[in-house]
Amino acid sequence: MQKKEEVISIHEQAKKAQNANVTSSNGDYSKYGFNVVRNTDINRLQLKFDSIPDESMRKSLKHYGFKWSPRESAWQRQLNSNADRGLKWFVEDLQKEKQNDITTESKGAEMDEEMIEIEQGLFHRLVDKVIEFCNSKMNEEKEEDKDLEEVLDKEEKVEDKKEDKEENKKEEKKEDKTEEKENKCKNNSVEVDYYELMKEKFNSVESGVDDKIKVVTRETAFENGRKIYG
Repeated sequence: MQKKEEVISIHEQAKKAQNANVTSSNGDYSKYGFNVVRNTDINRLQLKFDSIPDESMRKSLKHYGFKWSPRESAWQRQLNSNADRGLKWFVEDLQKEKQNDITTESKGAEMDEEMIEIEQGLFHRLVDKVIEFCNSKMNEEKEEDKDLEEVLDKEEKVEDKKEDKEENKKEEKKEDKTEEKENKCKNNSVEVDYYELMKEKFNSVESGVDDKIKVVTRETAFENGRKIYG
């Protein structure tokens, strides 16, 4: 029993001594995803990450002299002032990278807003151009309609004039025909009067006169009167 207690006490003392040689310095490093351990037992400054760092971070660690130790599961280098400076510069790079990311995001947001404004401005300009084009087309169509109406009016006027001329000609022909008829009527009335006169003369002739002489005399009367007896 005493031996077991001695072994346990020795193990606890060794563990305490080991812990005394390893100091953890979390500070503000946890926000970058790792913890800093000053392991004096093996004389190493160790960076222990919560997860595997990305490629750019691994390049930065190598640039500042840190190497991956599978045995310690940490990125480490010899514990000295150079290691402290390397840690400081590595953290500064992380801060710059983070600040660049924030700036890039803000610039990206600003660019997005600018692009939205530009697109909106272009859209409004395009709409204005379309409206202007439509209005110009409508005005052109109105002008074309006016020109067409003027042409149609002219054609209608020409047609009206033609119709008026034709009607005038018809009226003139009617008037000429009416005059001819009137003249004919006058002539006919003269012929009729002449015929009636001759008829009276024939009737006054004695009944013994030959009928053939009457017919010949009658035909002569019609010829002189320019009327066919019917």
